Amino acid sequence: MKNITCLISIIALFVVCGCEHKNYLYRTGVSLNSASMKELSTALEHEPLKYVETNGSAASLRLLQKGLLDFAVVRNDILNKSNEDQIKAGVKTVYAAVANVVDETCYLIVRKDSDITNIFDLKGKKVAIGRKDHGTNHVAGNIFNAHGFKSSLITPVYAPFEESSEMLISGEIDALFCVDIFPSPNIKALSEKLPIKLITLDEDAIKPLLSYKRGYFLRQIPKGTFKGQDSEVTAIKVNSVLMTHQNVPDSVIKNLILELAKHNLSKQDTSSESKHPNQQLKKQLAQMCKKNYYLKYHPAAAKLYDEYGIEVETFQKNVSLNTTLIGQD
Repeated sequence: MKNITCLISIIALFVVCGCEHKNYLYRTGVSLNSASMKELSTALEHEPLKYVETNGSAASLRLLQKGLLDFAVVRNDILNKSNEDQIKAGVKTVYAAVANVVDETCYLIVRKDSDITNIFDLKGKKVAIGRKDHGTNHVAGNIFNAHGFKSSLITPVYAPFEESSEMLISGEIDALFCVDIFPSPNIKALSEKLPIKLITLDEDAIKPLLSYKRGYFLRQIPKGTFKGQDSEVTAIKVNSVLMTHQNVPDSVIKNLILELAKHNLSKQDTSSESKHPNQQLKKQLAQMCKKNYYLKYHPAAAKLYDEYGIEVETFQKNVSLNTTLIGQD
């Protein structure tokens, strides 16, 4: 389990593989891009472990709500929309937050020789927006709406990045949206095959999206991040949260959070603060539980954060809901 540099891999490693309780291996839903999937598979190559890949955050939440998963990595924007929909429908949720775990950025990519320079130039173009009913559709739609651009003006192409990138190379599509870690190894690989450019978003137009309620935050992609990128690009990023259901044991939750915090600290230069390890841990934990408009934390998570002076809203267990552990024996 050494040499794991991708945070999402670490999460899946601990949740799916390392958090055992009474012979259970807790199943988690993840939607990984190919680079992270390869790294995760390498990390678990010699371990008798199992993980569950789902078709995105919305699918993971549905499985978690139904008790078919114990954990799920879910994007904040999808989480907020799901909670809004469930509140309107009068449905009581059974999932609670553990920690914010990774940021992803939404990239809009075209060929370098394309005449597309902004969102409005996409009119009449073939644009890949991820798999059908996938979270990439959701964020692309929100970006269009923020700019006052009707999504009906494009010809949508539903395909994962692996397929849409090849379509961009062959000229079958004019542009593609990609939601990935920053900087994206997938886009870096694409830029080595094809001269590309990233389309910048209108910062004033996207301001209404930049809030905890919407789940989006500003991302400035520095010049030279990808091959051929000759200017800074304005984009948005979204946090992903590790969610669980109400019956996962407190000991598992606490152990997971502490292990994640220790891993994050191991990657940082904390030499100047070495005499204050408790303060280091507190800072890290605070970053792992950024407030979200609807986010409520598993009681064990809230208790641990409170021990370090970090206040979060606690999820109230609903005794009428009978969610059981379904981890693998």
